[in-house]
Amino acid sequence: MRIKTVLVAAAASLLVGCFTPKSQWLAVQQPGARSPGDYSGLESFLATPKLVTAGQVKRWCRQKSPVRVLIWGQSIAEQFSAEAIKQQLQSTRDGCEFEVRNAARGGCVAQCLTGEIPWRAGGVAQPVDYFAKDVIPFRPQLVIFHVYGSHIAYNELMARFHQETKARVLLLTDHISAQPDTQSWSDTMAWQHLPAIAADHGFVIADSRLAWRQYLYETNLPPQALLRDKVHLNQEGEALYLYFISHALVGGKNSSVAVRLSMPLLSLSSYH
Repeated sequence: MRIKTVLVAAAASLLVGCFTPKSQWLAVQQPGARSPGDYSGLESFLATPKLVTAGQVKRWCRQKSPVRVLIWGQSIAEQFSAEAIKQQLQSTRDGCEFEVRNAARGGCVAQCLTGEIPWRAGGVAQPVDYFAKDVIPFRPQLVIFHVYGSHIAYNELMARFHQETKARVLLLTDHISAQPDTQSWSDTMAWQHLPAIAADHGFVIADSRLAWRQYLYETNLPPQALLRDKVHLNQEGEALYLYFISHALVGGKNSSVAVRLSMPLLSLSSYH
């Protein structure tokens, strides 16, 4: 009878694990096993398919003008270093020139970028179509994108990229902020809305949120350790994001899903 009770309890535990939201699952590693600043292997959690084919890159590199790369979104994207990303791209593509432009607008959520609401943080009183202002004139071939706000407005922006440009777009999920009340929505965006949006328009997601959380867990650091306030990145946070972006742009490995499903799982509700 005791053995039967143990088996029933174990089965119940497995069922609970099966229905635990995937946003709370992490591979079990020893907290503190990773030293701060060691990012090696975290790219396996990005789940990033190849953004562009080798043939596409060769065609771009044969063009007379540099390959145009646009960093766009709001304040988090504003912190991405255009020069660092340019150097990373050029280091992997000998003889290929890149023009990297950061046109992100701090405080301009997705609804602001579409022109639904004004950019109050930028001192703009009237709504402006920033897609027409920032994207169309530059004619980007690659786009690195992160923004907060409505998933409906986000989808509208991706539809315009799909319909009005030939750009390949890399969508970045939210990092772990120090604002507990926003975590649930960031999870929903990262693991429900963005996969659907990316699939609809043929774009690629880098799951920086999952990789970020894994890094915090393995280094035993609190979210605030990578932030200069409750949301924005400090120097180490910027370096971690750059690592993710670099691997998403030039790595193109889709190993994350297999890694997550093959390793033991742990619920980290303390981050919510």
